[in-house]
Amino acid sequence: MSLRPLFRSTLAYSLNTLIAPLFSMVLTPLYTRVLTPEDFGALGLIRSLGMIISVFGMLGMITAMSVLLYKQSDEESRLRLLSTALWLGIICSTLLMVVALFVVEPLALIWLGDLRFAPMIFVYLLNLPFGVIYTLQTGAFRLRQEAFKATAVGLAQIVLLAVGNLVLVVWLRAGLMGALAAEMCTYVGLSLLCLLLAPEYVLAAPRALLQGWSVEPVTRRLLLAGVPLIPMGLANWALNYIDRPLLLQMGIGLDQIGIYDIAAKLASLLTLLSIPFQQAWIPFALSIQEQSSAAQTYARTLIWYLAGMLGMVLGLSLFAREIIMVFTTPMYLPAYRYVWLLGSAAPIIGSQIILTTGLYITGKTAHLAWTTMVGAAVNIGLNLLLVPVLGVAGAAIATPLGYLCGPIAAVIVAQRYYAVPYQWRPVFLLLTIQMALVVAGLWFSQETSVLSVGVRLLFLLMYPVMLIGLGMISLDDLARGQQLIERYLRWG
Repeated sequence: MSLRPLFRSTLAYSLNTLIAPLFSMVLTPLYTRVLTPEDFGALGLIRSLGMIISVFGMLGMITAMSVLLYKQSDEESRLRLLSTALWLGIICSTLLMVVALFVVEPLALIWLGDLRFAPMIFVYLLNLPFGVIYTLQTGAFRLRQEAFKATAVGLAQIVLLAVGNLVLVVWLRAGLMGALAAEMCTYVGLSLLCLLLAPEYVLAAPRALLQGWSVEPVTRRLLLAGVPLIPMGLANWALNYIDRPLLLQMGIGLDQIGIYDIAAKLASLLTLLSIPFQQAWIPFALSIQEQSSAAQTYARTLIWYLAGMLGMVLGLSLFAREIIMVFTTPMYLPAYRYVWLLGSAAPIIGSQIILTTGLYITGKTAHLAWTTMVGAAVNIGLNLLLVPVLGVAGAAIATPLGYLCGPIAAVIVAQRYYAVPYQWRPVFLLLTIQMALVVAGLWFSQETSVLSVGVRLLFLLMYPVMLIGLGMISLDDLARGQQLIERYLRWG
């Protein structure tokens, strides 16, 4: 059976998942010219509040739909399941929104330490059910390989965000409230578009109920599959966003949090660029698991992946100052100091999926949940320890260290079920070379001059030369890497 339709739809959905976040980053220069660092810090905190509430509002339905959809015997049952999952998300997120709206002033005091942000939180909370509808609907498009619908919604998201921000933020100069209102209007519009593209996802369950269908068994199965994953969702949220509210609670001002958030935005570009690899790796790895060279391929891919990603982290770190100078205003320039630390999380996130291949092969993926929670706990603990001493830099240090703990725990467990001969010496040597070049380059990043830029370019060029010179990446490896890419494309 040809996998080409699946490959095309997965690729289309991957583009859909990348376009909107990348466009959100394109909006950052706009925000930094209209919003003060304090406003930008508040924007990040308000979004992080909405995201943690969304974790509960989603009820783990994305994963529940994935697990249960193709266990249904016929098309009608699948539609009823998707529709039930959507309604569970709508009902739960709406209830949470109503409760949160009643306590919006205490939320403003607790989360941002200032009542003047209560109206902004109010507007953002109104967006909660629509964000859940959008996420679940696009998740259903992906599961059913409806690439056209997923791509249409992704393109609509870009248009609506652009129009909303141009009108409210640029033209009307509505500031922070305008940015939040533009986001709310975008997701309201996207929810309506999803309804037009796939009305059956909304109507199937109510229609079946009117015909005497019992919703209880499907609801029970969805909740049993989804709700236990809420702690993992909270752990992922903590790894990504817990540092902002912790910084505020420990006396760091919103202006400093805004500067930190700019660094996090720039660093997140590396994570976004690794998403296609992460989505492609497990299907590809599983497709070759029966081959005698599979384990060696997994091990060598880790080296190739880290070599490439660490090189990108190096390049971004060396020229973060100039990038921030071009795309933001001088108020945000101190953010360049944190980019190299926050950017270091990207290769860790991507390498985790390689290191845990054995868990996917043996079906022991339950271990992914508790190992993620370990990383989140370490991240929180390090923030509590380091921020009082080092301030924002403490949060930047805690981020990659927290991310690192999850893969370490996961690979220890994964090796018990499926041994892969990972080569740890080259990994440590890679890290040492990259870190040495980053630290040396940061010394020359304190100013922008012809000499400074030239030296940093030299450091960047030294990286591949050193890898080849030390025999870590050979010309044969490059040829094998090309063959692997060609093989993957043929597999697709």
